[in-house]
Amino acid sequence: MSRVTAAVWPSAPRLAFLLAMTLGLWVVLAAIVPAYAGEDKDYCFGVQGTDREQPAPAMANGRIIGHDKAFFQNDVGAGGHCPGPSPACRLPGQSYVIPGDHVVLFNQKPGFVCAGFYVPRKFQLIIGWLPMEQVEVVPPQTMPVPRKFWEGTWRTSDADAEITLRWEGDTLRITGQAVWEGDDVPHTGELDDTGVPVGNTVDYGVKDRDTYDCSVRLITYGDHIILSDNSGCGGMNVRFSGFYTRMPPDKAAH
Repeated sequence: MSRVTAAVWPSAPRLAFLLAMTLGLWVVLAAIVPAYAGEDKDYCFGVQGTDREQPAPAMANGRIIGHDKAFFQNDVGAGGHCPGPSPACRLPGQSYVIPGDHVVLFNQKPGFVCAGFYVPRKFQLIIGWLPMEQVEVVPPQTMPVPRKFWEGTWRTSDADAEITLRWEGDTLRITGQAVWEGDDVPHTGELDDTGVPVGNTVDYGVKDRDTYDCSVRLITYGDHIILSDNSGCGGMNVRFSGFYTRMPPDKAAH
């Protein structure tokens, strides 16, 4: 699937953005998201995960349930008891979601799931732990996406990765390039494969994410696409994982 050509840690702004992008309920998600080795379950960081050489957390759709606000929580605080029931664990500001809100789910720890929620009017992405009892998994087939939505060129905020999606009959082809600027030479990666969307989700490449062969999952989220890869899609430190925005046709040139 992946034609790999070669590619340091991202720049500080990029790292901050990607870490903010972390979005499995592995017991609950077992039938939807396959578990894999190397997952760091203790921290809620981003689709990049905590190690660029480890697979990024597989993603799933989630919905807030119950009757109360669900507050996003930190990894640390309250004397080392976060996430937890103490208000001191909560993220600052109005960092909460309400019943019915759509969130993206990533890794879990006992009683909590790492999740992300995008607030379009504020261009703000909220990332943190949510109480598992306030979240339900939503099967992707129940979240249909118009066929035309997928088509186009999509790019991460730092322009280090770009993908193009186009229909070929009933399959959706992905092509893409990513780069990681090393000290001496850029490390690069390429994508070229076809997949069949299931609702708002499409998988490419091998099914076992704990492998050196490229594996990619895309989930639509509002007007955006979130991509999670297994770190097998390019040279050293090259990742396609991130938060993608559609490019206007005149800016989609590679």
